[in-house]
Amino acid sequence: MFKKADIFLFMTILVIGLISTYYISNLDTPGASVRITVDGELYGTYSLNTDKTININQDDDYNVVIIENGYANMLDANCPNKVCMKHSPINKTGESIVCLPHKVLIEIIGGDEYDGISR
Repeated sequence: MFKKADIFLFMTILVIGLISTYYISNLDTPGASVRITVDGELYGTYSLNTDKTININQDDDYNVVIIENGYANMLDANCPNKVCMKHSPINKTGESIVCLPHKVLIEIIGGDEYDGISR
């Protein structure tokens, strides 16, 4: 039914596909900037190369974002569950931290970006 050459070709293509998938999925691309949006509106874009503390105040709500040593992190927030503060610092393109109660999104942009199809 199948010849040895067919099986060899199939196995070769399978191995190349698996190696390519592994390499692309583990390709960590450092980002260049942090984009912060609040309730869908751009709050600001900041370089990851400059240490900075950003205070986001909205009525009685607040979030404090810190950029330090090339990483961005949610340092403080007065949201009820504080899940955003438990997230590890981010620095790779496409990573994000979200504070749902305050509608704050912190995302890493820049670097060599990939879209959802090529990543």
